[in-house]
Amino acid sequence: MGRNVQFGGTHITILGGKRKVGKGISIGDHCTIYDYCQLVSDDFDESCGITIGNNCHFNYNCYLCGTGGLIIGNHCLFGPAVKIIPTNHRIEDIYTNIIDQGRENGVVTIEDNVWVGAGAIILLNVRIKRGAVISAGAVVTKDVEENTVVGGVPATFIKIRGESREDAGSW
Repeated sequence: MGRNVQFGGTHITILGGKRKVGKGISIGDHCTIYDYCQLVSDDFDESCGITIGNNCHFNYNCYLCGTGGLIIGNHCLFGPAVKIIPTNHRIEDIYTNIIDQGRENGVVTIEDNVWVGAGAIILLNVRIKRGAVISAGAVVTKDVEENTVVGGVPATFIKIRGESREDAGSW
């Protein structure tokens, strides 16, 4: 736990600190985590864990899953009800119950200075590069380039930050 970490409420769940296997949960300096947020990490393998950099802000009701691995850089903002889930159930075999097919895990990496809007969902094997903005309600299934704004289901390119709307073309 970093210095000056603030918890904005009494209904915050943190499960899966340091374990025998995996990275556990690490929170950097000057972070704020508001009420009804959940940080949950398993210890299935070495990739499991949540690492949060410095000066990150998590609004109400965010869900951060460390199964598969979650790495968050510095100076990131997360709107209310953001979900980050670096794991998924396998569904390929139609003759085996889904619950018995196991999981696919894949690290989610969010670089520095990223803003994730309210209700966005980020799924496994995604890298969100520095300065990106994820619009409210977006479902991110692919990497997001530096300083790019994305939105929609699934999330698609909207514009490059710093360009005017006319420069970005049709969206």
